[in-house]
Amino acid sequence: MDHIIYYRLNIINNLSLYILIGMNPLLLFIQNKINQIPQKQDPRSDPVRYMGTSHPFLGVSNPDKHKISADFKKRFPDISFDDLMKLLNQLNEGQTFEDKTIGPMILMRYKKLLMEIQPKHIDQWLENLEGWCEIDTLCQSTFPPELFLSNWTVWKKALIKWSEEKSISKWRASLVLLCKAVGNSNDPRLKDLALENIDHLKSEKEILITKAISWLLRNMTKNFKNDVKDYLEKNEDSLPKIAVRETRKKLETGKKT
Repeated sequence: MDHIIYYRLNIINNLSLYILIGMNPLLLFIQNKINQIPQKQDPRSDPVRYMGTSHPFLGVSNPDKHKISADFKKRFPDISFDDLMKLLNQLNEGQTFEDKTIGPMILMRYKKLLMEIQPKHIDQWLENLEGWCEIDTLCQSTFPPELFLSNWTVWKKALIKWSEEKSISKWRASLVLLCKAVGNSNDPRLKDLALENIDHLKSEKEILITKAISWLLRNMTKNFKNDVKDYLEKNEDSLPKIAVRETRKKLETGKKT
């Protein structure tokens, strides 16, 4: 596997040169763009404490990362699936928070290629992610419900498996991956799977899990309001208190708090 090597490429930007020295030109395009952005990290901030990651934080904003991903799509509109996966794997294995969070933003630009993603890709990427922010950047809004429903048996098996593994990253992913799906689709299979995974994890005390359960239940109220009401009534005593409180507030007012 190739490894990321950091350069300040302020003058040299000839991609053919990158090929000659045996490096991935797609990866170096991204690294060059990141290195050109002035660091904006607030010295008073503590990303390890806030985002739960120990990976070095360069201070590149989300808008800047989205701009880089847009520039990448414009420069490489016809990238192959294999080349895109190679790039995303290299970024996921990179050293910095920016490396690990820009990949999903790039993937979202390629709608057709995104629909070729399999559970094995997400499973591999989750191994290298820490904290809610890195996990959610991958899982929160990258994957549409159509991806899961198009190969339901495979995705259902994977999502259940992640909820049962001894990995807090995969526990959270098994919930957060369904947040967009249950909000954007009224297919009852998504609702049933969401409730099944909540059942697997509702006794966990880690805030990464209790907050994710609350988030998923609240998103379900859009298309499955009555189901959520019934579920709360039957499981109030076993669910995280924050999930019960925030979901009831959402049902009553349409707001979290």
